[in-house]
Amino acid sequence: MVPIWLRRPRSSPSRPWLDSKYPPEWGELCGARFQWYAGHDKPALVWNRSHPVVRQVRLLAWEWCARAFHISVDPVPYRDKLLSERAMAASWLLQCIAQDSQLLWNGLPERDPKFLPELFNLLFRTRKVPASPRLLLWVADPKGEKLRIVDSHQWGVVEDDKIVRQHLPTPPAAWTIDQPEPLRPPGL
Repeated sequence: MVPIWLRRPRSSPSRPWLDSKYPPEWGELCGARFQWYAGHDKPALVWNRSHPVVRQVRLLAWEWCARAFHISVDPVPYRDKLLSERAMAASWLLQCIAQDSQLLWNGLPERDPKFLPELFNLLFRTRKVPASPRLLLWVADPKGEKLRIVDSHQWGVVEDDKIVRQHLPTPPAAWTIDQPEPLRPPGL
């Protein structure tokens, strides 16, 4: 995956995050993080504007979560607030995934066994989704590419290209760019 746009991704005062369209076949993909988006070691996360969780985020909820969780994304102290409003829950979930909070996520069931199932129920209850909805975040950094896979029971990371392609199949031609063969000077 390479970030190429016909128009610059949207970011505005009403939504200070980047978002873009992704192939419809990648419905579980909530976004992509590029370590070298704007130059060497200048990362950016570009959210999938069609993803059901991304669509529930609102500016005030996003800003509140950014302030409340700037030191730790631990949701337990704010459990009731997060589970009372979809925009808060969605904002926290995306910021948790963006910050690569796998250890916290996998430890939450021991501390609050009902939190993650209730969170996913809140965010997905009116959606036509699989029985076990999940979010995927594609990450490109100097060490390689990987796919974070998050659901209400666990957080996993996949680096094997074959498995990644099972989750993110090659999109149709309208979403790809074919690299032409290099031109060769006559006589070579």
